[in-house]
Amino acid sequence: MNHYLQRRGLSFTQAVSLLCQWRHTLLLILLLTPAGAGVAGQKVLLINSYHLQYGWTAELTRGVSEQLASSVEEEDLHVEFLDGRRMVGNEDYTRSLATLFHIKYHQYRPDVVITSDDYALDFMLTWGEQLFPGVPVVFSGINIYRPAHIGARPRYTGLLEGMKIAGNLDLIMRLRPDTRQIIMLADRTEFGLQMGNRARAVMQEFLQDQRYPRVRLDLWDDMSFGELQQKLAALPESAAVLMLAIHKDNKGRYFSFSRDLPPLVAGSKAPLFGMWGGLMLGTGIVGGLMNDPYTHGRKATMIAQQILAGTPPSRLPVATDTAYQPSFDYRALQKFRIRNDLLPPDSTLAFEPESIWYRYRQVIISSTVIILGLVATVAVLLINIRRRRQAEQTLKAWNRDLDTQVRRRTRELEEQARVLARLGDEMRQLAYTDPLTELPNRRAGQERLKSLLGEERAREPRLSVALIDLDQFKHINDRFGHEVGDKVLVEAAKRILDALRSGDQVFRWGGEEFLVVLPATMPDQAIMVSERIREQIQQLSFTPVRHVTASIGTATHIPEETLDTLIRRADEALYQAKQTGRNRVIGSQQCDALSIAPPREQPRASR
Repeated sequence: MNHYLQRRGLSFTQAVSLLCQWRHTLLLILLLTPAGAGVAGQKVLLINSYHLQYGWTAELTRGVSEQLASSVEEEDLHVEFLDGRRMVGNEDYTRSLATLFHIKYHQYRPDVVITSDDYALDFMLTWGEQLFPGVPVVFSGINIYRPAHIGARPRYTGLLEGMKIAGNLDLIMRLRPDTRQIIMLADRTEFGLQMGNRARAVMQEFLQDQRYPRVRLDLWDDMSFGELQQKLAALPESAAVLMLAIHKDNKGRYFSFSRDLPPLVAGSKAPLFGMWGGLMLGTGIVGGLMNDPYTHGRKATMIAQQILAGTPPSRLPVATDTAYQPSFDYRALQKFRIRNDLLPPDSTLAFEPESIWYRYRQVIISSTVIILGLVATVAVLLINIRRRRQAEQTLKAWNRDLDTQVRRRTRELEEQARVLARLGDEMRQLAYTDPLTELPNRRAGQERLKSLLGEERAREPRLSVALIDLDQFKHINDRFGHEVGDKVLVEAAKRILDALRSGDQVFRWGGEEFLVVLPATMPDQAIMVSERIREQIQQLSFTPVRHVTASIGTATHIPEETLDTLIRRADEALYQAKQTGRNRVIGSQQCDALSIAPPREQPRASR
């Protein structure tokens, strides 16, 4: 910032003076705005209405952060706290915030903005199009929802928090059916007046409810903290209090729930109830139908994640299913003699004393383990005594019927010998079979070739072989993994089998190589069969591998030629096919014609 001030001949004091004069705000923005800079990764801006020390804000922020952890980098989550409870109604403050946000986020433009509570949403409705043009907005924690206020803003959607005023009034009467007066607490701030208006509407419906004919409802929203403390202390035990929300008293004193609620509760004979779980529970109030800011933050973030994934905000309707869970402080229930059996079935209790099991569970577990160990030792000793007696009886029986036992054992040994013989046959079969492709392996191929060469004389046509190597197979393994590579080998083996003639055989020669034995096959026939194999493999395609080819070298046996020489000539032809562009068939006679000897020290993996 200092760099830009110096370039424009402004001191820091002059810049502050311009900022304080709101009519020069636009001029200051133009002076301080740097050139736009692109940023990598998706960015999320969370704008909280209130300060981080406000319990609701802290828990909601934690929910947003943890939900985003798997999809957005930690440094790409920006969090702002407007402190709206202290600065409610201060327009100069909101204008200054808008200036600050423009300077700050002109460079770090977010991909989506999440707002928490009504103050932040109102801020975005006023300044959002100037600060973040075109950026989607996901609102949350909204108690007073006004669709007309949002208007034609297709980029706005979110999650309503609402208020469970009527539900909490019913809950109070369920827990304390002798209640004769219920007081609801609010204030005269803009938000407090909105909640008060909603409370008055609920009061009219409640007073018409025939179930509560003798209950009086009152709304206190215009008094100082001292006056409120005195009036609560004067309430009878037949009264109850429902805390809506207080930001400031009528003297402008900031109301802190963590600081101010405990003395109010302590001085009141009437129990206090509330609906903001992360904020009020633990301050002495009984509880009520309460929301959970952490869960609320996560749900709002899930909506934002759908937008980041490409879903337009206009296709995501405003969610209205915010859950209010009956939650209570065990200590307050005891203080006001509210029975647990009157609580709703799905209630949760906080600050419940530890049970004997919870306090001494380690001692109980250790003692139980020792006792079970002793019982197990005694059981083992008893079992051993019984087994010894049984063994003595069995020995006597064996002595009386030894011949029968010997014959039985002999039959068992004979059966085991047959099983071993069968297993031996299976092991020999496994020794000659490739487990992946289920083709005969290299050992089987060598024995088959030796057998055929032993039968070779000077007959025509002669034995031919084709050596097949899958092209660029190492890249397939490196890119897609060995599981995909194994699938390629299995599919290639099937394609080779489909292309063979009756009497031809294919063997898994090793790695990505296959050897095809072609009895009674002349060189040109060997090349024809190999071309058919190559075309079959070339048609192989499946996700994620889109293209597989093979290079093939063929060789036809020459009288008096050894097996190693025959295979070497086929390998040389294969090498020539690789060197001349892959995905082709070359016979050994063609390799000889080219008179190019392959460098045998070249690693096979380079193929």
